[in-house]
Amino acid sequence: MSLALQPPALNASTPTLADWMELHSFYNARGRTSGADLIAIGQVEDDRESDDHIESDARLEALVDRVFLELDRRARAADGRYPFRVNQAGSSLLVREGDLNYGEYAYLFCLLVSEYRRQQMITSSIFAPVAAEVEDLFQLCGTIAAAGLLRGAAVSFGFPRPDGSGFLEALKRTFVDRMCEGQTEAAARPGVSSRTKDGGIDIVAWRDFPDGLPSKLYLLGQCASGAAYPSKGIRSFLSSFHGDWFLVQPGSPPIEALFIPFMLDHDVVPRRTESLAAARAGRYLSMARELGVILDRCRIACLVEDGAAMAHVKPSLVEGVSEFARVRSWVDRVSAAIRAAA
Repeated sequence: MSLALQPPALNASTPTLADWMELHSFYNARGRTSGADLIAIGQVEDDRESDDHIESDARLEALVDRVFLELDRRARAADGRYPFRVNQAGSSLLVREGDLNYGEYAYLFCLLVSEYRRQQMITSSIFAPVAAEVEDLFQLCGTIAAAGLLRGAAVSFGFPRPDGSGFLEALKRTFVDRMCEGQTEAAARPGVSSRTKDGGIDIVAWRDFPDGLPSKLYLLGQCASGAAYPSKGIRSFLSSFHGDWFLVQPGSPPIEALFIPFMLDHDVVPRRTESLAAARAGRYLSMARELGVILDRCRIACLVEDGAAMAHVKPSLVEGVSEFARVRSWVDRVSAAIRAAA
């Protein structure tokens, strides 16, 4: 067992155990993890706590079944952008062979960032050399995913911006020059802070109609890669963002969106009377009321591939695609560090 990748407790949530199988498959030399590997961890725990091996084996087999159901669900949710596959026997999780696509790398990046933030299985020293890049690269992924979601343009608006522009300059370029909605202030209004960096908005995306006129799909998003993501919705920023910085506000109603590297149900433990699927749906339903459209790890992986495909046709449409090699490099460096510590 790697010193860098610690085994999870078997009483962890099913999504957390699925994360461990993905992480273990990704870094180890075989490129796979079997249900037997998970059972082996459980047997060590059970040998310390119980002498009833028949009951223990049945419990562990049921746990493995639940984990593989979760892995299958993730594969379907990522819609062809899942970087793993389950073997034909349904007993092992394998890393996909060949070059990974944009979506698959985005999935791995989000998986590793999730673990970096939670620090449950990988020692923090592995991430130390690359930690400073996490927020910037996650916003890059979110921007490309937003373009994929709307099938339109997307701008990385959060500070610091890729081009180093100031707030009012970026606001005018995004809304007036490109999106063609509203009229921005030339300077901060009296009493409004002139030090505003992004107004609480990380991503601006929209989908134009062929006529180029106002009234269109319009998204404002925030990226939240930390544990405090439930409090990171943009709703509290909307009034001041539109009211303080526009002479004429955009007419299109904004879609609120939150981009997270986690699986939103990573800590969901269903009650005895409900299924994991029902508990998961309830969590998404509840949080969507406060946070808007939630783009989690699987959704981001799926949409990054779509956004990148659009940018290849029209590069000026989507910011960040030309920089995606930095995401690949980050994932590869973390993987190498885990292997070196094994």
